[in-house]
Amino acid sequence: MDQFDESIKNQIAALLRVINVTRCFKEDNVPCEIEEGLFLGSVGAANNKNALKSLNITHILTVASSLSPAHPNDFVYKVINVTDRADTDIKQYFDECFNFIDEAKRLGGVLVHCFVGKSRSVTIVVAYLMKKHGMSLSQALELVKNRRAQAAPNSGFISQLKDLEKSLQAVERNRRRQMNEHLKVLRSLTPCFYIKRGDQASIIGGAIEFIKELHQVLQSLESKKRRKSSVSPSPGPSPRPVVLQPSCQVVDHSNFGFEHVKELGACCNSPVADIEAKISGSNVVLKIISRRIPGQIAKIISVLERLSFDVLHLNISSMEDTVLYSFVIKIGLECQLSVEELALEVQRSFCSDTIYANEI
Repeated sequence: MDQFDESIKNQIAALLRVINVTRCFKEDNVPCEIEEGLFLGSVGAANNKNALKSLNITHILTVASSLSPAHPNDFVYKVINVTDRADTDIKQYFDECFNFIDEAKRLGGVLVHCFVGKSRSVTIVVAYLMKKHGMSLSQALELVKNRRAQAAPNSGFISQLKDLEKSLQAVERNRRRQMNEHLKVLRSLTPCFYIKRGDQASIIGGAIEFIKELHQVLQSLESKKRRKSSVSPSPGPSPRPVVLQPSCQVVDHSNFGFEHVKELGACCNSPVADIEAKISGSNVVLKIISRRIPGQIAKIISVLERLSFDVLHLNISSMEDTVLYSFVIKIGLECQLSVEELALEVQRSFCSDTIYANEI
């Protein structure tokens, strides 16, 4: 009698499997989109070639035993042989599944499926969302259930997802601790007046501004070094102080070192000053490094106004006898100059008024 009952149970189980297969192929044969490029479904969806093609799915991840690729010549397959049992260790496959999904999303789209699309494939997708987007288990599972109502991993898989959640939380805590340590060091190296608040954005922003200032100082020192090496002071008959006003022998295009900067700007360098002009949208960023010359800033502004430029912002930095002028100027409607011509005109402002007038 017991053998008869067992035989009946096996026949009923086999019949239920046939019913499930039929239902999957007829009713549940369209992949469910979880996020862009990531789909979840049953064996029926994995066999629906037309639906797969229409959704730009290029890869198929099969998380089941005894399921062979239905269209091996049309899609890239990866098969993970696992059974839907609570004692199955599915977490050992997480990393290779994640890598396959990432590669598939980069090239097109991926369908993750098992037999019914309820437990094994759902577990992989939930774990992927937790790892890649920092979701909690409840958040990821809720998202998947909203897209596919029948999603329900078995109790053993849920337990493994909880373990993954704890592991990810520990990694995140360690990441934040390291970030706080780095921010602490960064703050200690940055002068306090660069940091307006104690939050992460202010500390990083202040450090960036400080580095920019250091870069400008470096440029000033390099310019100063170049001028010292190219200009030798002439001994005078009397101990009068050295006059800082420079003079130019000939003021034309050939007298200055002229070079292009990424097509949107130009540099015009001479022993007197290094000038760089770059286009930024409808404005021009103008940087000038020279020795400190009384009245020179007024000459530069006068030249800019004469050339139909409006000064929007000016920053002046100095170190000893070297000064850096940083302008942001708006291009006027009447201005027809190129950045090369602008840099040259500003360079000419460093020459004596007499020579400049002769050139005009």
